[in-house]
Amino acid sequence: STASCVEMVAPVVSAAESGHDESPQFSFPDDGIDYDLLSKARSLCTPQELDKICRERNQMHAKRTRDRKRIFIEETEEMIKHL
Repeated sequence: STASCVEMVAPVVSAAESGHDESPQFSFPDDGIDYDLLSKARSLCTPQELDKICRERNQMHAKRTRDRKRIFIEETEEMIKHL
């Protein structure tokens, strides 16, 4: 179901542009995720785009989970060394 794919991803303001009165320049990390598609209004998306958005979000969440697990394991190993 595409109903669970409604969350928007906000662009990140680059550090060089923060604090200026000019219109902010937005930049996304170069991590292989299609942030332009993720920031597109869902009401304007085709069913294929909505499916791709769900896959992109799933990949983002899976990567975040793997990163959290890696950090947890590293911290646990460090604690074990000190015991």
